Amino acid sequence: MVEAVGRKLATGEGKGKVMAMIPTVVVVRQEEGMARNVMEDMARNVVKGMARNVVEDMARNVMEDMAINVVKDTARNVMEEEESMTAHRILQNTAVAVAALTITTLAAAAEKALEGAETTAAEAATTSISPAAEANEFSGAMHHAQQHTSSSDPSESSLFSSALGMLSGNKQSYADEDLDEQSAVRAHQQMYGGGSGGGGSQQHNSQTLGAGAAMQALKLFSGGGQQQQQQHGEQGKNAFIGAAMGQASQLFDQQQRQGNVDPSTNKQSVINDAAKMAFKMYMKSQTSGGGGGGGGPSGLLGMAGKFLQ
Repeated sequence: MVEAVGRKLATGEGKGKVMAMIPTVVVVRQEEGMARNVMEDMARNVVKGMARNVVEDMARNVMEDMAINVVKDTARNVMEEEESMTAHRILQNTAVAVAALTITTLAAAAEKALEGAETTAAEAATTSISPAAEANEFSGAMHHAQQHTSSSDPSESSLFSSALGMLSGNKQSYADEDLDEQSAVRAHQQMYGGGSGGGGSQQHNSQTLGAGAAMQALKLFSGGGQQQQQQHGEQGKNAFIGAAMGQASQLFDQQQRQGNVDPSTNKQSVINDAAKMAFKMYMKSQTSGGGGGGGGPSGLLGMAGKFLQ
């Protein structure tokens, strides 16, 4: 409109018309200013509303995220605490179970050890008594062995003592062994003659020499008759075993000089076997009477009468 008025003024149109149009222009300009203000206010309000909505949405999202994270963290902490408490309870229960099992095991072990200690103590007490009793049982044999040996070697006593110790430790098993009288008789015949074997020149071992010496002791022991038996009384067993060991010592020396002893045979083994054979013969004479009626010394007489014709 202003441009139109300007044109009119430029063309020289009537001044009156132009002047009449000026209020209208002023009004229009005012209306445009008002419209602009209204539009600005509306735009401002829209922007503010949109901004507020955006901010509210953003705040809501942030709050929701924060709430979710808080819930997650809380749930995680609760779960961890629950797991920790569960693990603690499991460990505690396991520790209690292990402790109970350990106490039970230790108690059983202690009871078993106590029983073993009592058994060991009882065996030790028995063992501590038995050797002395057995040593006393054969102690008299040493004197008789020394009487029957011709050797002046002082080591002979240790050989006899060792043989008696061996006899003490194995007497029960020896008593249960069978006695081969015929082999003993043949060995005696080979060593001392009087039979088809004669003195012989073969190599003899400890068993042959020991059996022959035991039979020779039986012959000497029975040679004194009933008076000999009465003289020894209850020491008849020790006298017989001692005589067998003494004869074994003499027989070994004799046969070794003649070269009739196996190189692997030593004097100790011969004396051991002689003591063993004499003990077995004595034990059999107690149970069977040696074929002559009655046990003990009288049984030895019967055994001698049966095998030593």
